[in-house]
Amino acid sequence: NQPLLHAISEQSINRCADLDAQALSLIAWAFASMRVFDAPLLAAIAAESIRKGHLLELHHLSKLVWSLSFVPRPFDAKRVLGHLVPLIMCQSSQMSSVAAHSILWGFWHSGGNDLVAQLLLHWKSESVDEDDLVGAADLLLTDVEWRRGSEERGLLEMVEATTATPSVQGVVSKWARGYVADESIV
Repeated sequence: NQPLLHAISEQSINRCADLDAQALSLIAWAFASMRVFDAPLLAAIAAESIRKGHLLELHHLSKLVWSLSFVPRPFDAKRVLGHLVPLIMCQSSQMSSVAAHSILWGFWHSGGNDLVAQLLLHWKSESVDEDDLVGAADLLLTDVEWRRGSEERGLLEMVEATTATPSVQGVVSKWARGYVADESIV
């Protein structure tokens, strides 16, 4: 229903400064989930989220990253997402495999493979629970939209090299080399 979505968008833009972190992330998520690309709304949400960065928890940031990664050009999602990286890095203690997957996939989808690598290395240096990183990698490996190009292979090889779990190393190794892995990650 376009008139309803337009009304929600207008009200959200007009009241963006009054919205809390949860409202900002959920509005962005709702529009992205419906594949409704309202550039003025998402630009307002992105700007307000950056202003309110200190109030954003990791689950808000993961929804924002995922949502903003769907916005078509000329919206510069990679630039906006780059502003969220320091906020995400400060939230390592709140990491979960679902949040890690949403963040990594969102950065990858928006062309930010350099940001994916930066976050993976940071999380590893912060001793983020290996199960969360393995869970995120597992979700990425099963994602049908994940391309199997050289950039992704490099990221997977980094996960493989930094993960001590043999079953994960085997699955990632086979996948990165183009084989279909039968094993499941436990």
